[in-house]
Amino acid sequence: MGANLKDLRRKIKSITGTKKITQAMQMVAASKMQKAINSAEKSRSYSRLAWDIICNIGGGVEESNHPLLVKREKKNIAVILVTSNRGLCGGLNAQILRKLNIFIKEKQEKGFAVKLFTIGNKGKQFVSRFYKDLLVADFPLPEGVIEYSDVTALGKMIIEEYTKENFDRVFVFYNHFKTTLTQEAKSSQLLPIPDMNEVEEYQIGKKDESKVESQKSNDQILSPNVSRLTSIEYKFEPDVTSILNTILPKVIMTQLYQMFLEANASEQAARMIAMKNATDNAGEIIGDLTLTYNSARQAAITQELTEITAGSEALRA
Repeated sequence: MGANLKDLRRKIKSITGTKKITQAMQMVAASKMQKAINSAEKSRSYSRLAWDIICNIGGGVEESNHPLLVKREKKNIAVILVTSNRGLCGGLNAQILRKLNIFIKEKQEKGFAVKLFTIGNKGKQFVSRFYKDLLVADFPLPEGVIEYSDVTALGKMIIEEYTKENFDRVFVFYNHFKTTLTQEAKSSQLLPIPDMNEVEEYQIGKKDESKVESQKSNDQILSPNVSRLTSIEYKFEPDVTSILNTILPKVIMTQLYQMFLEANASEQAARMIAMKNATDNAGEIIGDLTLTYNSARQAAITQELTEITAGSEALRA
């Protein structure tokens, strides 16, 4: 009985120490989460509006043969995988890796050649284990707040490789932050920039076909430097090509940066929830062990009293 009580005390002490660690990690993640969410939400509206405008332009400016807008029929696909550097964030990385695995198998069955760019240690470890031959480059994921400069090297490389026609389509796999409790694994086509009339496979937000047909009938080109789509008129000065050469790479960089922010906010939220659950579970286990310890201690005391009483009665007899 004494050995059993000693084991219970050791377990309670060990789990109490673990609870303190998970509670501290929960507080740290909560602090980082709020900063990450604020960064993602501040730029979300701008990024979405800029992307919508570029998609509109891509569907309406027929005179422009800009390489970032031209749709090619070849079968070379580049995938940018964004994961976290560390674990302890629930199933966050598992859900995006599962989605990527399905995507790669489907594309390879159809004869597509897939190449991978990884950001984050978890994604690199997965690709190195299962798809080592597909890995082209790995980029470090910065700790803490993500800056715009952190994505420029990757963005320039992707744009350059796509312009050289080494890739015909570029997808980004990342976790999109919805709420503190919900992070959605998403895949978004980054290149070529899709127009608002097409329904792309694996594209965020698929359009209703009736609306698409209505939009196609209404959209028309007014002049070489004017595009009118969905009742919106775009005027280009000095000319379409000069404007597109300037804004398209910047919008692509902005879109990629926004995806990094969403992934960072998702990571911190998932880690905070995971550490909170771990802390709560540790508290429940400590409560159960304490109850078991008290019951065993009470039984030991009762047994000792019984033995003392029996011995006393034996002496009297």
